Amino acid sequence: MNKQNENTERLTDKAFLRLVLSSIFGLLMCLFCLCSTTWAWFSDNAPSRHNEIKTAEKCLVSVSVSKEETIGTANINTPFEKNLASGEYTVTMTLPKDSASAYLVITVGSDESTAKKYYTDYIERHNDAQEKTLTFKIIVTEDAMVTITPRWGIYSGDSNVTADASLTIPENN
Repeated sequence: MNKQNENTERLTDKAFLRLVLSSIFGLLMCLFCLCSTTWAWFSDNAPSRHNEIKTAEKCLVSVSVSKEETIGTANINTPFEKNLASGEYTVTMTLPKDSASAYLVITVGSDESTAKKYYTDYIERHNDAQEKTLTFKIIVTEDAMVTITPRWGIYSGDSNVTADASLTIPENN
């Protein structure tokens, strides 16, 4: 009986050793797979000949406001801000080749909390030799402080002012 107990203990030790070694082997395999998958994820590239992604390096949008003659200009660094008298004004936004997409924010009023904001359609980045423009009219019925600020990018909401449209200030409610 004594020999049988020794054999049983030896088998148990062998079984325990196999169990531990197979667990360690499984852990090492999981670690190897994780490392190789991570390396593959961060080192892979997908070249494409047709879809070149090029970021805009600059926004060269320019804006002119005129009433028979140009009364002011704006660009991405300096907005147009002026108290406009009653009348009809033509606003032209110009975007040259290889400039970032742009749109305008028109703010009516000088107090930020009560000012009304309007957003124009955007002009998309292009590679045409000729500049793209967006022209619209602002009809001022009462003297009003108007600020026109060019912004690069694409406005995510709905635009209030489209090309060849008229914006009446103040709106008749």
